[in-house]
Amino acid sequence: MRILLSKTFKENLVTLLWFGGLLLFLSLKTGPPGTTGSLLGGALQYWQGHAAILFSALGHTLSVALPASVVILLISFSTALLAANKPRLTSSLTAIIILISLLPSVYLVHLVRIIHPLAQVNSEAFAGGVLIFSNLVMYFFFLGFKKDISDEFAKEYHFLARQLGVKSKFRSSLQKLGLLGLERFLPLFIMVFSSTIFVEEKLNISGGIYTSLYDTVKSVNISSRPDIFWGKLLFILIFVVSLQFIYGIILNHVKTRYF
Repeated sequence: MRILLSKTFKENLVTLLWFGGLLLFLSLKTGPPGTTGSLLGGALQYWQGHAAILFSALGHTLSVALPASVVILLISFSTALLAANKPRLTSSLTAIIILISLLPSVYLVHLVRIIHPLAQVNSEAFAGGVLIFSNLVMYFFFLGFKKDISDEFAKEYHFLARQLGVKSKFRSSLQKLGLLGLERFLPLFIMVFSSTIFVEEKLNISGGIYTSLYDTVKSVNISSRPDIFWGKLLFILIFVVSLQFIYGIILNHVKTRYF
């Protein structure tokens, strides 16, 4: 267990250092005039009276994000698997994925316009930059998935497996493909978990943790009540960082035991 913790800590060192630096900054930064203590202390006090609401909002978002992540993983895995076996389909599948990635970009543009209605922003230039970034993220995610599967199918042990009667590369590499899915699931889930705010806001679905933070940004004067903003934001960040670390331990355990 100590080895797993040490390995996971090293793999997440940058994230833990960044989060530790944020906590240090908030512990040293005092609140607005008229308040006592640090911003971190204010966030902790906010948790004491709103813990049940925060966990309920988190559960609401997870009820949407977790099933959606599983479905997206299965679809992307299936299409990447098909593209690895049928290279001619690669261009068509890539085009489909890029078109799908346009949807969250539209929501992002809509969200920024609501938060900063008076901001001097060139809407067309901003929209173009967002679309390019979003499409590149989806494009390289798909290509990375496809490359890993193609590399796995090209390994020499599949030739030996065929001699032993296992004719399907999929069957002989089933364990490795399962590990690949586990490795890809966490970053995919974090992306989907973060993007639920666009769906919740656009469809007027209240109750999610990101919607709660978004409503705070819209309706609360953050300069006078930073405890509400930082309380909700830190709650989300702690969940994401903790999930990343715990998932890393589980993933390293699977690698150590079965690979």
